[in-house]
Amino acid sequence: MASVQKVQAYLAYWFQLGKPIVLQHHNTQCLPTPVFQGGKLSLPFLNCWRQIMENPKQSFLKGTDESIAALLTDEWDIEGCARCTMPLPMPVRGIKISPCPCADLPSWPNETMPSPRTAVCSQTHLGQLRHRLDQPTDEEMDTASDSLTHDRDRLQVAFAHSPTLRRVVNQLSNRATDDRDPMSDIHAAPTAQEPVKKPSEPSALDG
Repeated sequence: MASVQKVQAYLAYWFQLGKPIVLQHHNTQCLPTPVFQGGKLSLPFLNCWRQIMENPKQSFLKGTDESIAALLTDEWDIEGCARCTMPLPMPVRGIKISPCPCADLPSWPNETMPSPRTAVCSQTHLGQLRHRLDQPTDEEMDTASDSLTHDRDRLQVAFAHSPTLRRVVNQLSNRATDDRDPMSDIHAAPTAQEPVKKPSEPSALDG
């Protein structure tokens, strides 16, 4: 079953291509402009929708056979057209016989012009763009990794071919060893204690 939101989105897409809805009960057509305002359906669109709901059985998107009332039942759903990817009513059971609404639009599909879209919240859209800009791309991460690998390889080559560099590294290593806490040797291994001398036995000469 196509929900009210799905049917409204279906109409909004085709309104953007200039396809009106036929209101037979008013003997007129409705093509709201603009379709969106402030990231949501515009007031002209909602006014048009109110006229549709006055008699949805006699409201048809121009060039189609399915009424809005039919689309709101569980017999229909909204899918993407295989030719132009625009939303298209499709029966839940059986095969659709009538063509896509794009059949009488000779200029569509047209890849040189912006495609119809749903409503976009400016704040949410800007936030998503900011987040994408803050994240490093895979190419940037690969470039940084390649740079680090290159620097490491250069250092390894320089160390292998420079006795002076090896000598400096060894000196720094020895200095780090000499600068350690001198008390650590004291605490590391206990010193041997001298044996305690026992008092000598008294002799006869001591009287």
